[in-house]
Amino acid sequence: MSRIPDGDFAVTSVGRGVATHLGWDVSDFLGDADFWASQIHTDDRERTLSCLAGLSVNDHCRMEYRFRQEDGSCRWIGDAVRLERDACGKPARIVGCWTDVTASRAAGQTPGRDEERFRTIFDNMAETYYRVGPDGLVTMVSPAVGTLLGFTPDEAVGLELAGLYVDPEGRGKFLAAVAAGNGSVRDYRAELRRKDGSTVWVSTNARYVRDAAGDVAGVEGMVRDVTDQIQAERALSDSEARYRQLAELSPDGIMVHVDGEIVYANASLARILAVPSAKDFLGRKAANLMAPEYRADLERRRAEVLSGLKGPEGEPAEFLRSDGSRLPVERSGGGISWQGKPAIFVLVRDVSERKRAQDALTESRDQLRLIADNLPVMIAYIDSQGCYRFANKSSLEWHRRSEESIVGKRLADILGPQFGKIRHRVDRALAGEEASYVETLEFSDGATRNIRVTYVPHRGPDGKVAGFFSL
Repeated sequence: MSRIPDGDFAVTSVGRGVATHLGWDVSDFLGDADFWASQIHTDDRERTLSCLAGLSVNDHCRMEYRFRQEDGSCRWIGDAVRLERDACGKPARIVGCWTDVTASRAAGQTPGRDEERFRTIFDNMAETYYRVGPDGLVTMVSPAVGTLLGFTPDEAVGLELAGLYVDPEGRGKFLAAVAAGNGSVRDYRAELRRKDGSTVWVSTNARYVRDAAGDVAGVEGMVRDVTDQIQAERALSDSEARYRQLAELSPDGIMVHVDGEIVYANASLARILAVPSAKDFLGRKAANLMAPEYRADLERRRAEVLSGLKGPEGEPAEFLRSDGSRLPVERSGGGISWQGKPAIFVLVRDVSERKRAQDALTESRDQLRLIADNLPVMIAYIDSQGCYRFANKSSLEWHRRSEESIVGKRLADILGPQFGKIRHRVDRALAGEEASYVETLEFSDGATRNIRVTYVPHRGPDGKVAGFFSL
């Protein structure tokens, strides 16, 4: 209801609810400037009009008075009103919201001990209680609204709740959620605008308020500030999105399992294990991706990581492709939190190409060794420090030494005093010059041999002499 603030407080607009609750027609209020004031009980009229007259000072007030119905009986009305001013600050109109308080008045007008106890709780609770009428105007609100939105309770009473939503359609969406919930809603999130223009995210538990006939007479609820929680959730969501993007771009397979069950896998894991989609891993046991002999070790590692120990780094293992074939991998992992639960992440690196290259290198090296060992000449490799790094079978036989007793030893120590005969030639080879010579040397097998020797320098990737071959 709205009224002009001067003179006889003539009504300029009124909701259709006056017909339902009081029996009067809207035209009764608008057709007679004195109608509203004349229907107030004579014992309450002076007090009520005095309260309205004081709006020029306080701008808000709440009052209760008896109002005559069309059938001549009276009902107690709770009237929350506020004064609205024009751009120049002059009073423009009075806006009010009616609530039928007849039942509470009938229960006793003097507050008892239970009501005092309720009032103490109401005034001191951290969450904000509110009630709005069917027209969307606030009719009651707890003092906590000051902390939540910056309004005093007197300022908040009479406000149109829809105007507080940042989303222009926010109030409509909220009411739709209440209706969809059969008259109630829990943890409804919305962004509201505070008195100073800043915004706050709130969570609301609310329900319909019904009159004696069971009709919806408004909404009441509890509101709490969840701004910090929303910001933390958004920050976590952003962080998870960034890390998920990194995981999806990784060429290595990545999976996360909780209690041994896979809850995340990236596309690379699907690719290297020849599985159609990463989603196909979800719900499977992580241990079943590994070759049987590695599964017990996976369980042991999981227990260690969950107890706080460091996870594996580059450990060799074998995983099973979708066709049952084995894939050599290196696995690394550690403990993380996944949706509030302790979890294990595992990074799986495909090393099959590397292993094939290593196997080929080993085979080639073995073939060269076989050739070198069957030639009736001494073949050796001496590094830049003058130490043996390779010696073929003939070299071992002539020196009467095993491979373990010669590789890693200095050439000077193996030859003993005879090293002086060839020292200058060794120096030339380590300086990068090829050297050939004929020399007579005594060997450990007791034989004295005239030998022809060629030293071929070997340079590393940096161009520096890394050693030389002795033939």
